[in-house]
Amino acid sequence: MVKAAKIVEPDKLEDIQYAGLHHLKPFQEEVLKKKCVEVLLKARREVAKNVKMIVDVKVYGEEQEGKGKEEKYDIDIRLFVHKRNVVVAKEARYGFDTTLEWVMDKLMSEAKKLSSKRDDWKSKYKRDRKNYEESIRLVRKRPGQKLTFSKLVKR
Repeated sequence: MVKAAKIVEPDKLEDIQYAGLHHLKPFQEEVLKKKCVEVLLKARREVAKNVKMIVDVKVYGEEQEGKGKEEKYDIDIRLFVHKRNVVVAKEARYGFDTTLEWVMDKLMSEAKKLSSKRDDWKSKYKRDRKNYEESIRLVRKRPGQKLTFSKLVKR
């Protein structure tokens, strides 16, 4: 049995906050919202289920000789878990599509690094705890006997 993918409307998702969308053209705004929803759903699988995203878009116009006005797009994306800034990705380039692709790739690579670090921390903690419990001994002192050592009972 194949499960149908859950379709999420970009405007109805409350976990993404946008700043600076008024600088973009309407079709660029739609593309940005769709990409952000896709990346947020991926980040929820990689990092945590309660991830929130803030997207900040800035557009700078520069006069180029013979080319006219060329726009530079600066996109900053931040992921939060429990009001804590977890992953930050920033990119500034001249093409909107290029900037968007680069910043999304950076964001997902940082999220994957974070999830792999989290898994490493969990396994390291378990390994250290096991070694600690095996190495600790209880000391029992009885009158007239030498000190005896026994393994600590695991909790």
